[in-house]
Amino acid sequence: MSIFVSTLNLKAQQKNDPDTTTRANQNIFNKALRVLDKAPQTMLEADTLQEKDYIPYLSYMGKIIRNINYRQLGFEISFSDTTKRLTYFGTRLLNDLHTDTKTEVIRNNTFIKKGRPLNPYDLAYNERYLRTLEFIQDARILVRPIRNNPDSVDLEIITKDLFTINGGVNNLSTNRIRANISESNLMGLGQKIQFSFLVQSNRTPSFGYEIAYQKNNLFGSFVNARVGYTNINPSLFNFWRNERAVFLKLERPLYAPTSKWVGSLEIGQYYTVPSFYDEPDSLHYNYKYKKIDGWIGYNLRSKKVSKNFKKASHLVGLRFNGNKFSEVPEQKQQPYDIYFDNKTTILAQYVIFRQNYVKTNYIYAFGTTEDVPEGYNVATTFGWQKQADLVRFYSGIDANLYRILPSGCIMQHYVRTGGFLNKGHREDLEFLVGTSLFSKLYLKGRTKYRQYVNIIYTKQIKRKSLHPLYLDNDFGLLNFRTKSVYGHQRITLQSETSMFLHNKFMGFKFAPFFYAAGSLLTPDNEKIGKSNMYIGIGGGIRIRNENLIFRTIEMRATYFPRTVPGNNTFRAGIRMNLRIRFNTEYVKIPDLIQVNSDSDNKIL
Repeated sequence: MSIFVSTLNLKAQQKNDPDTTTRANQNIFNKALRVLDKAPQTMLEADTLQEKDYIPYLSYMGKIIRNINYRQLGFEISFSDTTKRLTYFGTRLLNDLHTDTKTEVIRNNTFIKKGRPLNPYDLAYNERYLRTLEFIQDARILVRPIRNNPDSVDLEIITKDLFTINGGVNNLSTNRIRANISESNLMGLGQKIQFSFLVQSNRTPSFGYEIAYQKNNLFGSFVNARVGYTNINPSLFNFWRNERAVFLKLERPLYAPTSKWVGSLEIGQYYTVPSFYDEPDSLHYNYKYKKIDGWIGYNLRSKKVSKNFKKASHLVGLRFNGNKFSEVPEQKQQPYDIYFDNKTTILAQYVIFRQNYVKTNYIYAFGTTEDVPEGYNVATTFGWQKQADLVRFYSGIDANLYRILPSGCIMQHYVRTGGFLNKGHREDLEFLVGTSLFSKLYLKGRTKYRQYVNIIYTKQIKRKSLHPLYLDNDFGLLNFRTKSVYGHQRITLQSETSMFLHNKFMGFKFAPFFYAAGSLLTPDNEKIGKSNMYIGIGGGIRIRNENLIFRTIEMRATYFPRTVPGNNTFRAGIRMNLRIRFNTEYVKIPDLIQVNSDSDNKIL
């Protein structure tokens, strides 16, 4: 029996008398520990799981944590079945080239302390947080009862690294190549260095580059730091890679609902230079600006939540975001140009959330544990913005409800709405509402299936300075590549069937998928009866090696029956930046609501 199935039995033991329960739990736990080294497989695959993350720890609540031990698995061992050793050329090469994460790095990312009573929810929070680290593939925290000392326990924290040397080619043609290489856990110290370069024949100089350094959990403060320089950044307007930048970012996530402080600070200077000798002066957008973006949040009820996980957390936050241009392009003509206007935004936010997590898999990843929220998150935002001479007040709400249905389906309902107030008049009002659903995991033979459905309605009213609604985004049609069609109202239905194949090659797993979506887009100043329907139909395959840090590779082909200027009727391509887990942060930086993007991965 797998370790996950064994630990689930702990819940059933709680109804027995205390002495029997203690002995039974010890037997089950010892059996689970033996599974870590040897056990027969009794399931098709032990890695199909769905359980609330705190349940294995409930029977140990209040016991004193005596010691915390650390253990790391090699690439040849799978978390789903530790009895199997996948030893072949690939795993041997990964182990030889890889430097294991230092125990001190794992210890610094552990906020459970020795000598304190065990809180099941803190253990679940910490296990999940370890899985969010860029260089960790998976993590488990096991509780070891102590013979003849029933009031104390030992903890064993087990982690498995990702192979963190990564590289890729983002663009390749006869006169252009853009590529990158990175090491995300240099010397096993939780530090990342990344180098990207561009070679383009019509560029002066023909070689450009970007270099960045990142450190996880600076001095044990849970603050992540990143600093870098680039001369190949895409420009604000036409996205030509002639922007130069120097930047610094500090970020402290709310790693658990029991932590108090959260925030970030980003500062940088950005400017463009003529870089293409065949670039007409009329097309060079010359600009220079400085950016400062920082926020801080305080958890008002961290102590109460630590004592009772059923209580909601309340967090207040304040953000300042300013872009100040010292040079602007001569081509600037619009009075409220969203690209090149000086802009200052001050936002205050009040967040109420109660989120626990369910451990599952085969959603975005190919078997690695994924943490899906269950509960709710409501963020109310108020603020003030000055864009050139336009001064307005802002208010908005971003609400999310996450549900795990008894059938095993995973569902999210979400509402986003916001707008500005200018001299007593409402402007740039936006409204987005939707529901997304992942079906339970189906097994047929050795293949696993999931069905995904997402329906979204979006509406804009009195738009003045914001972008209209487009289709080339998460709420429209995937692979759609033009902004030539736009409107003020959009209704989208997306559906995708994913199949996770059992067989793999050199550690790579494969997931064919079929995709269909339709968007009803209402042009500006028109009623819904004048809307146009746009459809995308296609499919492809996703490929991933769970031991490697680079994200899932996707080969996708899509057919668009309707001819649209700037968008090919048939489009095929390869993407290498697909996310591998749902975003599990409790709160985000205060922001205006977004209706053309889901860059924060808030939607399942």
